[in-house]
Order: sequence, then C-alpha cells, then structure tokens
Amino acid sequence: MTASRRRGGEGATRRPRRRTGPVRPTAARVRRALFDSLGARVAGAAVLDLFAGTGALGIEAINRGARRVVFVERDPARCSAIRAAVPAGPSDVEVVCADALVAVARMAARGDRFDLVLLDPPYGRGWLDRALAAVREAGLLAPEGLAVAEGHWRDAPAPAAGFEVIRHARYGETALWYVRIASGREAGGGRRVRIAVYPGSFDPVHHGHIELIRRATKIFDHVIVAVAENVEKIPGAFPLEERVAMMEEVLDGLSGVEVAAYRGLTVEFALARGATCVIKGLRAVGDFDYELKQSAMNRILAPGLDTLLFIADPQWAFVSSSLIREVARLGGAVDAICPPAVVRRLRQRWPAQG
Repeated sequence: MTASRRRGGEGATRRPRRRTGPVRPTAARVRRALFDSLGARVAGAAVLDLFAGTGALGIEAINRGARRVVFVERDPARCSAIRAAVPAGPSDVEVVCADALVAVARMAARGDRFDLVLLDPPYGRGWLDRALAAVREAGLLAPEGLAVAEGHWRDAPAPAAGFEVIRHARYGETALWYVRIASGREAGGGRRVRIAVYPGSFDPVHHGHIELIRRATKIFDHVIVAVAENVEKIPGAFPLEERVAMMEEVLDGLSGVEVAAYRGLTVEFALARGATCVIKGLRAVGDFDYELKQSAMNRILAPGLDTLLFIADPQWAFVSSSLIREVARLGGAVDAICPPAVVRRLRQRWPAQG
C-alpha cells in the first residue's frame, strides 16, 4: 500500500484526467444532490472516499470545507491524477493507492475514524455489502458518523447488525443509501432494545388505540407513540400540542411507552429514534389496502424498517377518531369508547352539545 499526503499545492485547479477502464464516476447531479443533502455535516469533517476512482467525491468534500480527506484507489495512474487534482487549502489530504478492503484493514489498525465515509464500489457481485461490512467491522465510522453508499438501485444493501439505513434516494439507475451505526439502546445481556413507532394523528385517542399500544408493549421493549401533525386540517380537530397532552394523560403509568410529536415523514422520524419497526392497526379490509401501499413505500424509503400490522380487537373494530368527532360534535355520548380525559376535552371543545 502506498500513500502520500499533501495540503493543496500546484495544480490545485486541475481536474482528474478522463481515463478508460472500469471507472464509473458519480454523475454530477447525483454528486450535487448528495452534498446538498449532507449540508453542514461536511465542513470540518474527516472524510473517507473509498473506491475513489476519479476522486470527484473527495474533492467535492475538500471544496466544502472537510478537515481531512483520505482517498483510496487501487489504480496507480488514477492515484496520480487525484494527487494532481487536489485543490489548495487547509484540508489534510491523503491518497492511499491500494485495494479498498486492504486499505480499510490497515486504517483500522492505525486507529482511523471518519465522520463521513463515501463508498462507490463496482456494481454487482456483492461489492456494496462487502464494503459496508468491512467499514463496520473495522470500526472506521465515528459514533455519530454517516456512511453514504452509491450503487445500482437494485443492489440495496442487506440488513446488517450494527448498521441501519436512515435514508434512500434514487436518481435513474443510481441510488444512494445513507447508513449509520444503529442507535438502539442495549437491553440486559447486551441485547439491543427493540424499539417500535406507532404513528397516527390520534384526533382524538380512543380505547382502540390504547388496546393496541398495550399489546405492542408485550412485543417491544420501547414503544414510541408518534403523534403526527394533522396536515389535512380537518375542521374541529384538536391541535397537535393538545393531542400530545391527551395521549400522555391517558397513557400515564404504562411502562415502556413514550409519547412524541413529529412532522414530516414517518420513516425519517422512526429511524432517527432508533426504531426498527412501525406498527399500525387494521380494522377492516379497506385498512389493509391502504397500509399495504404505505408499507411498500416505507420499504423503498427505508429498507431496514419493518411494518407490523395488528388486527384490531373486535370490540373496537368499528371505532375511528373521525366518527368520534362527528358524534361528539352533534352532542352524542362517547364515554364508552374514549377515556374520561378525552371525553372531558371533547365536551370542552363542543360545550353546547355537551
């Protein structure tokens, strides 16, 4: 393995020469989308450009203020081209001319850690999984670090212990997978805590919701009840803060449960909280059709996130929050299907009918 270090220098504005061979440079639009998505994470970071090829990703990291960039490329001619193209600046730059997996092992031996690892291995033949496994086993990724893997969209990385895919983006035939160290906590005996997210508007919460949450706590160590912003803005709906307060009140005393508000994509919230599963309830055939489509889309967005569907208890299979609001608005009694705290708030919401 040969390596060289430099801090900018002559030829700083030159780009790597175009070369023949099995090199597949990252398309400009993909590179731009990648770094735009990383935002401020790059500035001041230690970056590893594995399977560097032309070095375009590492050079972009330098241009965006990376503190240190290590290029790994096995072809000597391309290594020379990268060295010639490195822009001048304060970044600590190292070009390692070696096989990627060999270089990973040697960097691990010297204790290297990176905030950002960029991987663009050859398509097919399991290279993506092998590269991610090598990075994981070598411990090259810092605790709060991020690995971004590029590949053909059909070559999605397989689920791996210790890593989790938190984001996925596709650009034509090319896809990017954003991977980090799994954030789940440790249970007794070193077993990873099983975390699930139960999302919904809960507008308002009723006994059907509570029954499902109690069942989920028997399967998962920690259940996060994720109260979503009601983007449909249905007239008469409770605001987000009040729905969270209601949920916290009715679940008070139930162990292993947390209530949290969120906005945006459910999968992004779930992955950010270290969850491995989203749980939903099914009341009828119509629910299944909807949840099947949602689950399929979530699987595309976050391949490592599963969906578990609970069949509703027959006692509550007819209950829906929209039906409760309608009945309460018209003065009907909902005491049998809602906790007292919710009934009280419904009567405060529509006092004339209470």
